[in-house]
Amino acid sequence: MTAKGVETAVEIYERDNYEKDRVLVIYLPDVHESIAGIIAGRIREKYNKPTFILTKSEDGVKGSGRSIEEYSMYEELCKCRELLEKFGGHPMAAGLSLPEENVEKLSRSILDARQNIHYCKECLTLTDDELCPICKNPQRDHSVIMVVEDTRDLAAYEKTGKYEGVYHVLHGAISPMLGIGPNDIKLKELIHRLEGDVREVIIATNSSLEGETTAMYISKLVKPTGIKVSRIASGVPVGGDLEYIDEVTLLRALEGRVEL
Repeated sequence: MTAKGVETAVEIYERDNYEKDRVLVIYLPDVHESIAGIIAGRIREKYNKPTFILTKSEDGVKGSGRSIEEYSMYEELCKCRELLEKFGGHPMAAGLSLPEENVEKLSRSILDARQNIHYCKECLTLTDDELCPICKNPQRDHSVIMVVEDTRDLAAYEKTGKYEGVYHVLHGAISPMLGIGPNDIKLKELIHRLEGDVREVIIATNSSLEGETTAMYISKLVKPTGIKVSRIASGVPVGGDLEYIDEVTLLRALEGRVEL
């Protein structure tokens, strides 16, 4: 069903000439809302544009698990970003260049985002519903949890279109130098989730000192439960020249080598 939905979305894109559009909004009434987010991710990856898939549901028309109002809000925020770039990031100059009506729309969009966006009840990413589209999706493998530092890391992995598990967002990393301890990030919530049917925890924190410290701490917490703990590989980036890569990264690339 997902593959068919992606093919249909591509056909609509090419037929209706969406190339000049900043944001893609494609209506697929025959697609279930639970997989709308997956299809949107595939189209986003293919055309490198923010994508929303509209579907039919009992509550009316929905898109990728969100309400239609989000699309207009996204458009206004995109316009704001373009204006800020145009005026060198100066908000006053950007604001004065907009018609009063557009300024009001933008302010309402920002206020709506502030009032309606909150943490997902399960994975703690940002959403406008009780559960985010990923956690609501029955086709995701809820027994595999990838732990990331923030929502941007989650979005980066979703762009690959290959990960089929769910996430847990820590909203930070342990950093003794900055006074950030285990109680300052969302670790308690992660341990609570492990009481369910979980078979693997993938630690995908950054390869920084803080990220490594957090990864080691999580590993020590999870291993006694008998749940499999794994760490994402790190090594030579695609297109990277070995002479410019540090020794630690080269060593990890060597240790994480695979047979061809």
